[in-house]
Amino acid sequence: MSSLKELARLMAELEGQLVSCRRCGLCQAVCPLFAQTGREADVARGKLALLSGLA
Repeated sequence: MSSLKELARLMAELEGQLVSCRRCGLCQAVCPLFAQTGREADVARGKLALLSGLA
């Protein structure tokens, strides 16, 4: 039961972090991974979209 409560706490914390991103895309300009791959999934917006889908 305590592990379920911990999971719920972590999910609530993740939700709080997800909503703080403005999804402006400015991070693309300074992201070394995006510079190499050019894939949206490799910057914060892509990762946040994946996490939102999981949540």
